[in-house]
Amino acid sequence: LMPPSFEEVVGNLSLVDVDRVEAVRDYYRYELGKVLFSSAKLVYERLWAMETHALDGQAFGRRKLRNTCLWSMMKADEQDTLPTCLKQFSSAKTMSDQLASFNLLSQVNDIKIREATSDSFYQQWAREDLVLDKWFSVQASSEIPGVLNRVKALLKHPAFTNKNPNKVRALIGCFVMNNPRHFHALDGSGYDFLLEQLAIIDRINPSIAARLATPFTRWQRFDLPRQALMKKVLIALDELDLSRDLHEVVSKSLENN
Repeated sequence: LMPPSFEEVVGNLSLVDVDRVEAVRDYYRYELGKVLFSSAKLVYERLWAMETHALDGQAFGRRKLRNTCLWSMMKADEQDTLPTCLKQFSSAKTMSDQLASFNLLSQVNDIKIREATSDSFYQQWAREDLVLDKWFSVQASSEIPGVLNRVKALLKHPAFTNKNPNKVRALIGCFVMNNPRHFHALDGSGYDFLLEQLAIIDRINPSIAARLATPFTRWQRFDLPRQALMKKVLIALDELDLSRDLHEVVSKSLENN
């Protein structure tokens, strides 16, 4: 029931136009959800009525299917499905249910709903460090316009520190690895953001910085405008006083010219 991910789609492609791939994925998700809407809603309601909040394999499977149905319904008709998604978020008894609905609500058009659910999730889990990693990741992977500004704002959040590798991976790593439509924006803003962060994090944790730079090592798989932008960033990085770990990644990437 789940369409292929961005990486699965582009795996065998060359000169990838990210905007075109994401537009096709959006269209496919909408069409799939529209065709399956009635069936997905019926299955969702039946499985919700059966929900026991148990932690066994069968219960996990039911929740996974139910949340897949909710995802499909939201992609097809956000306005009609929004009350259901909000109800699941507020009444969830398991982390998988709450995260599934929170992820969908982080991408709705209504900014008030996005902010309210984000604040609610944070207040509930503010003392649970590992759950807060999920909170950062969900927001960093959101497909809404302007998400990079949200990521930059979260860099200043009291719960974030670039000295904690898990937090860096959850926020910065999730944006650059799991949000292709915004990281690969044609204005180069995503690349410039990573350049700035690599210069800072390399002085704190070189191994994490080298890992974050991974998207730049694949610059040749993208279309020519993005190739030029990424190569420009790699050259800028090469001119900095880098750690051995990051310098190796950058230099090898430039050698593959």
